[in-house]
Amino acid sequence: MARDSRIDYARRDPKPAQGSRELTTYERVELLVSGILRDVSIRLEEKRTVDTSPRKR
Repeated sequence: MARDSRIDYARRDPKPAQGSRELTTYERVELLVSGILRDVSIRLEEKRTVDTSPRKR
């Protein structure tokens, strides 16, 4: 009877392709700014879809 090796493979700890390293200040700022821009764009999109009522002048 053939042995099922999928279980043994699934139990192994995955190892990262590269060793982890500290982020540079530039990379940290880039991640922070991109996160903020993403949040702002989501809020603007939500506001655009919610506020569809005609405005009084």
